[in-house]
Amino acid sequence: MPSKLKGFFIFLGSLILILAVVAAVYFFWQYKQTQDLLNNPTVSAQLEAQTLVSKVGMLIDLPKNETPTIATVNDPSKLTNQPFFNGSKKGFKVLIYTKAGMAILYDPFRNKIVRVAPVNVGNNNTVQNTQPSITAAPSLSPTPIVRYISPSPTSAYVTPSVTP
Repeated sequence: MPSKLKGFFIFLGSLILILAVVAAVYFFWQYKQTQDLLNNPTVSAQLEAQTLVSKVGMLIDLPKNETPTIATVNDPSKLTNQPFFNGSKKGFKVLIYTKAGMAILYDPFRNKIVRVAPVNVGNNNTVQNTQPSITAAPSLSPTPIVRYISPSPTSAYVTPSVTP
């Protein structure tokens, strides 16, 4: 066997060995990360929450100094008496910002915000073990604020003058 051919086989064998070791290290690292997430569900939940908040944050401005409470719609038929959940489907996510007083119904399948409503959580000074109740306005269109401004008695009226 010529020395060039022998050198080529040594090079090829070394390359295959190096690629096999790199692949083994990569897959072991992936396996270790997955096992860490499975063994520590709070880390997994935090990672999922960060991903969800970043996706929703691309669609709407979110409160910066607050971490939302996240809920998943599992049975929309039980939520039919709440107008906020009309049209919701299984798998929709609800982001509840208690300090900011807002709730967001998000459709992760279409990457679309379905509804935004104010949140009524009651007294913020007491710690509650229950989930905050979401109270949506009867119509979810914004209500305009009308202010009537009357002229003050000290206001001056200007009369136009016409010059010939």
